Amino acid sequence: MNYVFFDTDLMTEDEDYTIEGPDFEELLRVCFAYSDYFSIWFSPHVQWTEKLKPYEITVDPSCFEYAPPRRLGRLCVGGIAMDLHFYRTCPELYQILIENTHDVWDGWNYEQPAFKHFYRSDGTCFFMSHEHEGKCFLYPREGEDVFSVVGKEHWHRETDLWPNAVRSPRPDEY
Repeated sequence: MNYVFFDTDLMTEDEDYTIEGPDFEELLRVCFAYSDYFSIWFSPHVQWTEKLKPYEITVDPSCFEYAPPRRLGRLCVGGIAMDLHFYRTCPELYQILIENTHDVWDGWNYEQPAFKHFYRSDGTCFFMSHEHEGKCFLYPREGEDVFSVVGKEHWHRETDLWPNAVRSPRPDEY
């Protein structure tokens, strides 16, 4: 079952939603529990990237299934150059992210990393965020308990949404 979280009410667009505080910590905890790698994009405005350097890995991005932006290297979003970085998950990185990010949409302002993607050991995507489109996706497999995350308000099963309500990078459940 695939899940999606939107930053606004789809019917009225009058409400703004986020995942922050303990709910954000729980989302990261679950991502770290079921993922072996993650990638994020940094703009030059992110001040704390040096803390992550010891944990960065060099990989071939084609080994990972991931959503747009689909190209390696520098990306220009809203006139801001951003670079893609990969990491192997570990408790130290979880702690660094908890201390330095506070909201699933932090990357919207370019002061924080954006386009967070978490991958299983086989390279399949477990979670992805796209801050600039105001949506994030969770792709759990059988046996991966994500209820502590998707049991919260404003998470939707993709199959419950009307057709074309969301353009998931992975439209088929697996």
